[in-house]
Amino acid sequence: MGVDVSMIFEYEGEEGFREREKDILQELVSKKNIVLATGGGIILSKSNRDLLSENGIVIYLKSNQKDLILRTKNDKTRPLLKNGNIELIIKKLCKEREPLYEEIADFEIMTKNKRVHEVVNEIIRIIKLN
Repeated sequence: MGVDVSMIFEYEGEEGFREREKDILQELVSKKNIVLATGGGIILSKSNRDLLSENGIVIYLKSNQKDLILRTKNDKTRPLLKNGNIELIIKKLCKEREPLYEEIADFEIMTKNKRVHEVVNEIIRIIKLN
């Protein structure tokens, strides 16, 4: 979009951001032979979940809450994590989102104690087998 997520949230709110996100998703799922890494909240919309499910293999990279908190505690660019207790926010987001990811995931990769290249290799293996 040419600006960071925080700016979109500031001017259009989360609703405006989610609408833009949906539009871009509709465009990207029509492309072939791509790996699409989405933002965490994309699955909140039923239409987005349907688009993802119907147009490719969905791989859920599952992290535990402790790791998510450690990874994001100093990140000032995530609008949903800016105001409030980050641990409580992460717990709430996970409670809301995990069942939605599990609902549409064709495969799940646990990321705990794995290096990036290990996760990438698992993704490649899944794609090659499917």
